Amino acid sequence: MDHVEMRKLLLGTVTAFALAATPVHGAAIKVSDSSVEFDFEKKIDAHGITCNLITMIVDPARPEVVNLRIIEALSTANPRAIFLAYSLDVGEMRYVNGMPTGLTWTPLNNGDISIGSFSTVGSFYGGAADGGVLKSTVDQATATAMWDGLRSGSFSIQFQRASRGAPQNTYIITKPISRDALARYLACRTQITSLALGKGELDRETYNRISRGGPGITEDQRTDHGTIMPALVNEHPLVGAF
Repeated sequence: MDHVEMRKLLLGTVTAFALAATPVHGAAIKVSDSSVEFDFEKKIDAHGITCNLITMIVDPARPEVVNLRIIEALSTANPRAIFLAYSLDVGEMRYVNGMPTGLTWTPLNNGDISIGSFSTVGSFYGGAADGGVLKSTVDQATATAMWDGLRSGSFSIQFQRASRGAPQNTYIITKPISRDALARYLACRTQITSLALGKGELDRETYNRISRGGPGITEDQRTDHGTIMPALVNEHPLVGAF
């Protein structure tokens, strides 16, 4: 799959949310759990399938809204390939008489994710795209490090708006991903991995079972003999060409 096709596939996940200046130190905001919402979306088009794990930060005390998507994308071109990517969009909530009426998205200069000692700076490739930021990787070690951090439920988002003199803002998130969104994402991931490996689609029963989450899926499972079976969420995403 060439760069153009990959870009078309990944950009298809962010158009519905339509983010060259020197960074200026800005605010580091610890986000309250109540301000963080998780969701999932699966998209299928002519370029392939994308599994989108969505983190939305909406704080009534701040007009700024942040939308982060973790994306696992299967290209159905020849050769088949899976990419791990993320998109980041930032906007301002509009109000009329104290009631929210919509969002105005703001162009970004850059946007990255940090998890412990791991950062997408220099390890994910891409940049500003359609008003947001879109970066991806097909490096297995990078994808594994990214996922191991995300599933821990503690990470930060850094970004800088494209306006002159804009600060580099940081949002710190410590809320674990909701079981519902995580389980549906894992079902989609398992589906595209099976397709990439030439095993075909999952049967409906298996897909639905994973989508429900629970022991063995979103949490470890203890057997009758007292041993622990690691959950599916502990498995890293498979990336690369197949």
